[in-house]
Amino acid sequence: VGAKVKWGFRLLLLLVFVSSGYCLQLSDLITQTRIFLRDTATDPTRQRFPHAQITSFLNNGHKETHLQTWAVISSTAVSLVTGTTEYSLPNDMVAVVRVTVNDVLVVERTFSFLDECSSSWMIDIGTGTEYYIREDSSVVAGVARECIGTHPITTMTAVMMIQYLAQPADLAVNTDVPFSGLIRFYPYHQALAYYATWRGDMAVSNLEEARTYLQEYMAMVDLMESTSKNRLEFNPSFRGNSLLIQQVQQSAQPAQQQGAT
Repeated sequence: VGAKVKWGFRLLLLLVFVSSGYCLQLSDLITQTRIFLRDTATDPTRQRFPHAQITSFLNNGHKETHLQTWAVISSTAVSLVTGTTEYSLPNDMVAVVRVTVNDVLVVERTFSFLDECSSSWMIDIGTGTEYYIREDSSVVAGVARECIGTHPITTMTAVMMIQYLAQPADLAVNTDVPFSGLIRFYPYHQALAYYATWRGDMAVSNLEEARTYLQEYMAMVDLMESTSKNRLEFNPSFRGNSLLIQQVQQSAQPAQQQGAT
């Protein structure tokens, strides 16, 4: 009960926080960063940091925040062709989260696992129930980048749906919005200005203020990560909540045994 009350209180605070959030575009973030750095001269020749440098700081923060929080998950559909062994992964792919073939979940396997199971797994054919990721850059079946393959090699026409963490696009024009413009992340836009200010203060050896803005950034990203990854009754790992699945299966066993008797 205490845990639920604690979560409910945190949710209330979050709702209040989110309701006060507003969207910051790239131009807004640059302005905020200049204010924090006290670098607000309108004459570019009198500015310590050109716009391009501040934009670079902001984009570095954008990427680091995204990778820590897993804020935006993308998806892509791949048409499987009979006899094709491997398929290119998206250019912006950082990590695969979930894969299905014709709406059926398939599990990830490593090369070492597949090698131990069978010495001929690379030529097995059938319906793919597992997948693997090839992370080297060698050319395989005409594919010259990171690839995904199924085991066994599919012998039917099918659609593979891949959910993945994507590398965020750089903020380039003044109207660009962080985190794919998703409204639920509006309250956290300010974190990027904190990050850029930290980088700027470090560049000019203003270490005390740099430490302060780094702490502000880390606190906001921790909250963003918590709200992005957690639910009131659901806190998954990268590969799914295996403990919860085991508990559900164990609780179902007595009922199944009673039905059998």
